[in-house]
Parts: sequence; structure tokens; C-alpha cells
Amino acid sequence: MSPVRMAVAARNRRSRPGRGVALALDEYQGQVSAGADDAHEFTDNGEVVVGDEQVAIGHSTVDNREVVTGVRFQNVTLAQGTLVQFARLRFVSRWYNADDLDVTIRAQVIDNAPAFTSTAGDISGRALTTASVPWTIRTWNPDQDDADTRSPDVASVVQEVINRAGWAPGNSIVFVISRVPAANVRRRFFHAYDGASAKAARVSVNTAEEPAPEPIEPSEYDLVGDPSFATSQLTTDQQDAYTVFLAMLDRPSNLSARESDALSDDIFIYGRQLATHIQCMLLAFRLTGDLTLLDRVDHLTQLMRSKLDYPWRGTNDGTDGTNDGYLKWVFRPYSGGTDQHVGKDTRIIDVCGAHACAARFAFAFEANRHLASPGGVNYAERADFWKDYLVNHFEAKWRDNYDRPWPEFPFINTEGQTGTYLKWTHWHYWMWRLTGDSTYLAEAQRMADIG
Repeated sequence: MSPVRMAVAARNRRSRPGRGVALALDEYQGQVSAGADDAHEFTDNGEVVVGDEQVAIGHSTVDNREVVTGVRFQNVTLAQGTLVQFARLRFVSRWYNADDLDVTIRAQVIDNAPAFTSTAGDISGRALTTASVPWTIRTWNPDQDDADTRSPDVASVVQEVINRAGWAPGNSIVFVISRVPAANVRRRFFHAYDGASAKAARVSVNTAEEPAPEPIEPSEYDLVGDPSFATSQLTTDQQDAYTVFLAMLDRPSNLSARESDALSDDIFIYGRQLATHIQCMLLAFRLTGDLTLLDRVDHLTQLMRSKLDYPWRGTNDGTDGTNDGYLKWVFRPYSGGTDQHVGKDTRIIDVCGAHACAARFAFAFEANRHLASPGGVNYAERADFWKDYLVNHFEAKWRDNYDRPWPEFPFINTEGQTGTYLKWTHWHYWMWRLTGDSTYLAEAQRMADIG
């Protein structure tokens, strides 16, 4: 597989395969291949700049005039109606430009998009897809080619085009990038084909034929509830033990402490005492099938969910507000001091522990998505949210941090840290159970073999 395969979102955005069924991904990669395949247009008079050495996004340096940008990819070999799992545009920057630029990406809604011409309004006059993807572009430096010069997932945009009845392999796609209305004057420039053909814009598209999800049947190894569970089904000794267990959970001081833990926004607590508490409830759930236990897990994890946010917060070094575009929990000072990690999500030992726990309870919701909750919890919604968070925020963030595109492993190295290494191995196992992608299982097995 090519390292460009950022399928972290691809595996988990639509209905998922059942246990142990991996997605068979294929990939299309294209690059702008002619001078008439990248251009920008001034929105004030429709003038099109085509065949230049650079292309502008947002605004031009010419009197700060606003532009709309187009890039065209020829000979796109995707079959009509193919399921698009993940797609991304990739640029190489020309100059330094700071300050966030908010844009929207669409595609021309046509079977075979033509090249750009100097005709006034040639880009803005093209009919565009209903699907659109917002992109907040961070600072670009000269010749930068990394996560910040790559777009978010534009699978929905590509899908709308290739779903057209007249689409055929070998046709061309045009993407159009426009400034968000009312956004500030900001600009970016990327290398055009006529300026540096090897640095021209690129696109990668992952596709897969995805099997229908297989229902997960209860077994001694699975976290699947029993809607008909009653304590009378247990032996006398089991009933006594279960009564004591539930009483412990319901003790007011314990309830208050665990809710306080869940609201702490602290990955140290999430990966330790709260993880232990949740895992105990999931173990009892696995043994009994009592869905009220899964509802108790949901109560705490919804509190954890409410604390997810984008920026660093409560830091000791004045970096509050630092925002990488990914949801996160942060490290809080558990014993005072001036730890450099306070208010950030940079402490690997806690990052791995908290998210190993999250992957486990996410799978519990996934395994029960077809069941009715006694407390009215929407297990399917919970599973979908936590899958999206784990893949498209947590995993994507760390892959970007270390420039480790899917399916390269490891994207976090925990060797030499025994406890963290074990938790991180568990994360990969539960992500396999959650997504059905055996790539995670292979990494868990590799880690177990050398651990």
C-alpha cells in the first residue's frame, strides 16, 4: 500500500463490516498534468488566470482581490458508482502566508469536466456539487508539503460526481475552492503545473467494496447484552455477589466521585481510576449481559464526551488556545507543580491509557447498536460518535504529528514503557473489534510478539 493511503477515515465513515472483516482498499492517485488544469479567477470581474507559475486561494496579492480556485485531474480511473472511502487534495505551497484561511471545497457537477480557459467567469460559472467540505488552512511556508497543505476528506464531493449516470473511468474531475463569505482577507499560493510540474496539485482517492455488516452474536468473549436478562437467571452465589456489586456502584459517594472524574477533562484520571471503574462495569456486563450496566457506562462516557474540545486549556506555559483542529482531552496537574504537559494532550502515557479505555467502551456500544437500551440510550449513535472521534481526531492527530500516514505503524511509539505499551496494544485490539479492520489486529499481534 502507498503511504498516501490516509484511510483512517475511510474505514469508519459508513456502515462497517463485521468482526475480523477487513476492507479491501484500492487507490487512485492523480496529479495536475497540464497548464490548463490549474487556475484562479478574480471574482470582481471574472478574469481567469490560467497557465501561470502559481495559483492563488482566497485572495490574490493584486489589490487583495478575492479569487475562486480550480484544479482539474484527468483520466480519473474510478468506476461509476464506486464507494469512495477517503479522498484528499494535496498542494505544495509557493510562499509563506500566515493567519487561518477558511475555504470551501466543491467539485464541478458534470460527467467529464473540461480544462480551464481564459473566458471570463470560466471557473465561477461552473455548476457545483451539493456536497461541500470546509477547510481551515493553517500557516504555509515556502515549498511546504505536509498535513497543513493537504485538504480534509473530500470523499463526499468525489462520490457525488462519480455517482452520475454519465460518469465513466478516464473522465476528468474539477475541484473548486472558494473563500468562505465574510472571512477575512487571507491568501495562499501553491505551485502551478507551468511553474513546477512535479509540485503541481495532487489528489488521492481510496475506494472499497464494503461487505454488509455481520451482526455480532453473543459469546463468552463478546460485550453483547441480553435483553431478557434477569437476576433470577443467576445462581444464588452470583446473585449475592451481583447485589453487592450494584450496591457499590450506587453508593452516593462513589457515584459522585466517578462523575467528578468523568467531568475532570483529565487524561490522567481517564486512563487510570476512571478506566478501571469502566472496565469493571464492562466485565460485569460481559458476564451478565445486563444492559443497565452499559447504560451506566454511557452516563460516564457522555460526561467525558462533553469535555472534548479543540484548544489546549489551563496550560502552565501560556499556550492556552493552541488549536490543531482535533478534539482532545488534556492533562491536568494531579499533584501540583509546573509540569510542561499541563493543559495539553502531549503526555503519551496518559494519551494511550485514556484512549485504550475509549476504544473498549466504543466497541461495547458498537456490539449493541441493534439492541434497545433499557434507559433509552442510542447505542448506534454512541458507537458512531466514538468511532469518528477515535479515527478522525485522535488517530489522525497523532499520524499528522509524526507524519505516519495510514497504514504505517507504529504512529505512537511506546516501547520501553511496559504499562503504556500494554495499554497501547489493547487499543489496537479494540480498534480492530470496533472497525473490523484487520490492519489494527496485525499491529496488536506484532506488538504482542515483541512485547
